[in-house]
Amino acid sequence: MLERLASWVGGLINNAAIRFGPRLGAKPISFHDFGSGKPPWVQFEIENHGKTAAYELVVGGVCLIEPHTISGTLSFPEERIIKDPAIKLAAGSVVQVKVRKPHLPSEDEFHILKDGSWRLCAFVLLSYRDLFNTYWQKRACFEIQMDLANGKVGEGVFAATFAEVPLR
Repeated sequence: MLERLASWVGGLINNAAIRFGPRLGAKPISFHDFGSGKPPWVQFEIENHGKTAAYELVVGGVCLIEPHTISGTLSFPEERIIKDPAIKLAAGSVVQVKVRKPHLPSEDEFHILKDGSWRLCAFVLLSYRDLFNTYWQKRACFEIQMDLANGKVGEGVFAATFAEVPLR
């Protein structure tokens, strides 16, 4: 009987956490410094659409060059994610973060991007706790779509669009 009550209370708390807790979204805003002599990076906006704060929010990410796959899906590179210090994100709040490529693109990487056999992707990981101290994670990947034949490379904002890529 006590086990059933504990299970029921646990389910009630989980349901409340989902319904009333933080709901975080990651949206890529702009792509910077491609071909500038610096590692390129994507500006992301992280927004809490929920009704309560996200506690101990750690935003992590990395830009990587990945192959096109038959299924279109990619594996999430957990071990390569670069994480920012933890913050609290209040309900309705927005924070902007940079997700970087760990190093400059090599000449080979420029060529495989230009011929279209590989793609540049920005991976984002959001880890946080809700009001009930439940731990949550959200993973996302966005392909950075750009015209390398006609685009101007260099420092600053690079013309690009973003398409969400399914993860396996």
